[in-house]
Amino acid sequence: MATINPRNGNSFNSAFVTSQNGTRFQVDAQYQDRFQGLVNDLDARGYQFSQSGGAGGFADRTTASGGTSAHSSGLAIDINPLDNPNAGFKTNLPSDIGDIAAKNGLAWGGADKFGNPDAMHFEVPGAPGSSVKSVGQWNGPEDTAKLSAYNQKSGFSTPLDPNKPMSDGPAPTSKTANSATKGDSAAGVPPKNGQNDITGSAGEFKKQQTQTISSTMPTHEPWDGHPKSGEGPRQAVDGSSGGGSGGSSGAAGGVYNRLVDKHGFTPDQAAGIVANVTGEGLNGDWTKVTNDVGGPSSGIVQWHDKTYSSGGRYTDYVKYMNSVPGGAASLDNQTDYMANDIKKYDNGAAYKAMQGKDADGTVDAMVRKYEKPANQDAQVAKRQQLLRNFNAMKNKLPKRGDPGMAEGGSSGKPG
Repeated sequence: MATINPRNGNSFNSAFVTSQNGTRFQVDAQYQDRFQGLVNDLDARGYQFSQSGGAGGFADRTTASGGTSAHSSGLAIDINPLDNPNAGFKTNLPSDIGDIAAKNGLAWGGADKFGNPDAMHFEVPGAPGSSVKSVGQWNGPEDTAKLSAYNQKSGFSTPLDPNKPMSDGPAPTSKTANSATKGDSAAGVPPKNGQNDITGSAGEFKKQQTQTISSTMPTHEPWDGHPKSGEGPRQAVDGSSGGGSGGSSGAAGGVYNRLVDKHGFTPDQAAGIVANVTGEGLNGDWTKVTNDVGGPSSGIVQWHDKTYSSGGRYTDYVKYMNSVPGGAASLDNQTDYMANDIKKYDNGAAYKAMQGKDADGTVDAMVRKYEKPANQDAQVAKRQQLLRNFNAMKNKLPKRGDPGMAEGGSSGKPG
């Protein structure tokens, strides 16, 4: 079967490209080898693909200027959007990335250099539906020096050394072509930072909710308020360390335990917060970047800027994640940032509103005072149901002794 693009009716045979750490991109099968070659070369250089920053392959959407995106035809991928944002050249890609892309028959968005660079973006040039005619290269010592100087001035990381020896480790092989129905609209989630397929200008683009084909996190289901925090021992969710990878509860348990053990939230409050995080999550993967209306969003509660140029909660989130080891890929980092943000955002309105409340009351406080989505009554009801699902799962797990209540400061700095 072919992947159908609802926007223009085009279809193509889809296939997956995979990095050594399991990051996947869905592309047109006839160009799979080009994209896999690019990914293999980056893996060999030691480049780290970030599953939290979004692995953007096929996605049915428009460009910022209103045209049909090359992503809609499986002709483009976006690599690590948080590290390689559009419009304002910053990148942690190798300094000869244009040459690497060109060697594999791809155009690199950063080849536009300082006009309208789109460093995350790689595209098949000249193909029907492509926005570029030929490959572009960033080559030569002068260009490399410009790029390094720009990164240093902006306080961003210097690109990888192009002279670093290739690794002898095994590179991933191309996956066999996979088919997708009309409902399987994306293997990677498009970024939320105004990426606009090399041409055009950064700005708003229409929100396209897409379904992620694969998730690196286990399925998670949050709980139903109760018991009160003073009644009996607290429950840890089976085996989870707080990083979201351990135990049958997976990511939900990690967030829940960390909120209670490290940040001083009551079990009721932690459960209500987890329900809200799940309500904000995308098909079970909380750290994927998704499109949003007006401006970019990312993270486990989709921190959002109202426009692409105004700055705001998303900008603050990205700045913090770029400053800590593990960055946005660490669920502990995301949980720490959220816990402290709840205590300081809007003068701590949500944190104050959940004091003395059970988990249902915490859900209500988070929706109305912290996340503030549209249709708040409906969202409260939806997330309270997620709470009940978590309770059913949580009550089946063994209890542990009370771990003690950590002090939860309100400085906004994760402790």
